[in-house]
Amino acid sequence: MVNQSRQRQETPKFIAASANHNRNYTVQLACLAVPAEHEQAAVDFLRQSLPRRQRVNLRPEGSIDGTLLARVTPLGSAQDMSAALADAGLGQMTCSSPA
Repeated sequence: MVNQSRQRQETPKFIAASANHNRNYTVQLACLAVPAEHEQAAVDFLRQSLPRRQRVNLRPEGSIDGTLLARVTPLGSAQDMSAALADAGLGQMTCSSPA
């Protein structure tokens, strides 16, 4: 019997507030798997790329346990944050490119 260990892969979550400040959403980046050893670097990357009060476009893909799964793009940019993390070598895309 071969003992195979599975490496935990999770996408960092962050809080997004709505434009009218009435709601806060916990958002998980859609279509991205981040290995445990890159999780802190991915969080740091997101904090640098999306500082507080940075406006973003959320494109919902679903939800898991009350957490919104969405593709996230900073306004004024064409770069999807899931793709940016994957391009930086901090994660791997798990589905096709956004349409």
